[in-house]
Amino acid sequence: MKSATGAGGPPLQTHGHDQVHPLYETAMGAAARAGNYPEFGTMQVTAAAGLIANADAHDLQVALDITLPELSREQAQHLVERGQAICVFSRALEGQIDYRLHDA
Repeated sequence: MKSATGAGGPPLQTHGHDQVHPLYETAMGAAARAGNYPEFGTMQVTAAAGLIANADAHDLQVALDITLPELSREQAQHLVERGQAICVFSRALEGQIDYRLHDA
């Protein structure tokens, strides 16, 4: 993810990440229940959000760091993808969120 800076200067603004990841966690939980994952264990989602200077405007940049240590990489990737399809923020910000799945 790019740093949230304007013209190489200090960060412009970072906010909203405290609202993004709880909704995404809820979406992944719904995907797990729908996919008959009886228990997907401990989930960790952290978010970073910021504004990136883009000429005379600003673009929103969001990154979600996701860890699902009790699932195989394939199962975890499936939940990440399904969460994207379900989460209201993911749908609204399609193409602007970097989903980073980490191994435990």
